[in-house]
Amino acid sequence: MGNQQLLDRYISMPFTYTELIAIIIGIAIIILSLNLYFRLKKHIKPIRLFNKILISLLAIIMATIFIGVLTGEMQF
Repeated sequence: MGNQQLLDRYISMPFTYTELIAIIIGIAIIILSLNLYFRLKKHIKPIRLFNKILISLLAIIMATIFIGVLTGEMQF
């Protein structure tokens, strides 16, 4: 019920030419994205746990610095 109301606001019957073009472009982007994702997934090796932890810590530190600079709490 909720999804139908959300879609009705933007795309409704009868479809206009612009809405049909938007649907076709959206479907094409989804198909290309999934195709690329599955191709890359075959060739990428899994990341070791130690490296995942290091990447996560680095991301947390960088996010903290970024938010600190944006809010003005941290100045360089």
